[in-house]
Amino acid sequence: MSGKDIDEIRVLVPVPENMSININESRFVLTYKWKSVMGIVLIIFGSFFFLFSNIWTLIAAAAGGGGFSLFGVAFIFFSLLLLYMGIAFRVNKTVIRIEEGNMSISFTPLYWPGKKSVNISEILQLFVQKKEYQNKGNTSYLYNVVALQKGNRSLKLVSMIQEPEIAKCIEQQIERYLRLKDLSIAGEYK
Repeated sequence: MSGKDIDEIRVLVPVPENMSININESRFVLTYKWKSVMGIVLIIFGSFFFLFSNIWTLIAAAAGGGGFSLFGVAFIFFSLLLLYMGIAFRVNKTVIRIEEGNMSISFTPLYWPGKKSVNISEILQLFVQKKEYQNKGNTSYLYNVVALQKGNRSLKLVSMIQEPEIAKCIEQQIERYLRLKDLSIAGEYK
């Protein structure tokens, strides 16, 4: 085996237990359950913030502070948003469906932005992109599955994946179904 052949050997990532793949002759469906730990953190923080905001609003309203109670109402809405995000991170799933020349990405059961549809004839390659985030000296990473399209355009298909293995598995499974040869892309996570 030459050095070039060794470079082309690809290590397949096993399908994790929170992912299912259904393939038949005309359809591919990949379902990935989020079950993120971040969801638990957001639910706890959102619940605490909701309780605090309600107490703040009640005390401010009782003291006759109309402006302060309105300020508390804004915090109540923010805490509800945190709770919604936390619940979504725990119960939602990403569904990638390929059929009739089209790839659709949707999120269920709770609404989540990012739903899209892509003509598969436009897709040249898939790759995983690693994004670094800094917060108070802590570094965290999230991974995106990106499609390289004709015209050298990139389109984020699935974003904010916490585990690199899940992002790589999604990439590999779609590439296998679409029969795309895995090529190295500048900036891709290996």
